[in-house]
Amino acid sequence: MPDPTTPLATALRDWFASLPPGTATLSALDPDAGEGEGFLVTPTRPGAAAIRLWAETSPEYFTLQVGSAARWEQRPLSAATVRRMCDSVACGGFLEETWKLGSLTLARRASLIVGGESTLRWGTLNRVFPIPFSHWERRAPDAWLGEPGDPDPIGVASGRER
Repeated sequence: MPDPTTPLATALRDWFASLPPGTATLSALDPDAGEGEGFLVTPTRPGAAAIRLWAETSPEYFTLQVGSAARWEQRPLSAATVRRMCDSVACGGFLEETWKLGSLTLARRASLIVGGESTLRWGTLNRVFPIPFSHWERRAPDAWLGEPGDPDPIGVASGRER
């Protein structure tokens, strides 16, 4: 079990406590997975994306993984950064795209709107060359909070934070 007094655990626990009851579950990741101290936040709403966070080897940074593969490493570890990134996922500010040729995945890319002020991009491939019969498939997971269809339940995309 990760140390509950580390900066990542404290920031994540504070953010998690601010969610409405029953929105998600918080659990520790297996430390034997080789990623160090880590946590999994699983939303209860079907169709919403889970969040994995873990501490980097340097205590000033953390990694966030959302969806099937999108991963942002070396993020500055502060309570505000953890809150903004997790709020962005919880309010539906995450978009995942997969470049497919039939059932074969050629590349992945994702975007995360953070605090209404910037968009973090992630991808497995920088240049994409046209390949006949290939196409991008988009998946915008549901927001964890608010009513279904509310594009910004807590004001993150508009910069209006709770």
